[in-house]
Amino acid sequence: FLLPLVGIALVLGVGLSGVWAPLTGGICIALFLAGICLLCWFLAPLVASAVSPPPPGACVAPLVAPAHNPTHAKAEAMKRVAVVFNPHSGKGNAAQVLRRRVVPVFAARGIEVEEISTQRVGHARDIGLTTGLAGFDGVVVMGGDGTLHEVANGLLARVAAKPASERLPAPHL
Repeated sequence: FLLPLVGIALVLGVGLSGVWAPLTGGICIALFLAGICLLCWFLAPLVASAVSPPPPGACVAPLVAPAHNPTHAKAEAMKRVAVVFNPHSGKGNAAQVLRRRVVPVFAARGIEVEEISTQRVGHARDIGLTTGLAGFDGVVVMGGDGTLHEVANGLLARVAAKPASERLPAPHL
């Protein structure tokens, strides 16, 4: 951005004096064109991606074909999930979004949702660590990165606290 501005300043009369005066016009044009080229070089990829973004499926190919992926087969068997949510996330509208948008999606697939609201900082970790998950097919976390981080820490601490003979595989995040 600086080179075109210097070129424009030289054109407007801030130019060189004395012996260098005849070169002022050429230097102005060169600086201006160099600045425009650099600006275009930086902006070209941004403009190209904005004008024609890649289709979502073309970005990353699946590592395992859906037919052979056990997590896809498990999704069909889900009957009950726990949704841990931070009621203060989403400008304080998390509970409303959960009830109006998330629960109907699960209900349409025959999945029962148990809502578990966090009450304080660190509560999501306590939920992940102590809540009985025996009757749930999955845990969904709704909130910001802090809520997800706390629940993941609680679930992983739960797994690490058990003796190796009683451990279930670590949860997939």
